[in-house]
Amino acid sequence: MQIFRTVKFLLILSACALVLSSCGSAATRAQFEETLASWINKDERELLHVWGIPDDVYQISEDEKALIYVNQSSFTIPGTAPSYTTNYIGNTAYMTTNPGRAPQTFNFHCKISFFVKRNKIYSFRWEGNRCR
Repeated sequence: MQIFRTVKFLLILSACALVLSSCGSAATRAQFEETLASWINKDERELLHVWGIPDDVYQISEDEKALIYVNQSSFTIPGTAPSYTTNYIGNTAYMTTNPGRAPQTFNFHCKISFFVKRNKIYSFRWEGNRCR
């Protein structure tokens, strides 16, 4: 029974966190895009100094390329085993079954591309569910 309460608490806590995070998502998204936009017209070497070596570089043309940064993570909420409770009323036994729960894995990713021409950043693009 204690495991069931713990799992229920974790699910409620996760739902609350999701609701609260969605309340600020517009402001967070705007701030995130503003941060990325601040790199426009900056030198490629500045970006490399601050962000480090990109995960991938795509050469678009001789003097143009995309620097790609990727962040991926995941976490798993463990499942619970089925449990059974037996209650006796008089000479009759009543069994209650809790079927348990399968583990749940949540995957997060963010891919940010900075486009560079002649060593100057001219554009960016991002995609994912964990960009901030």
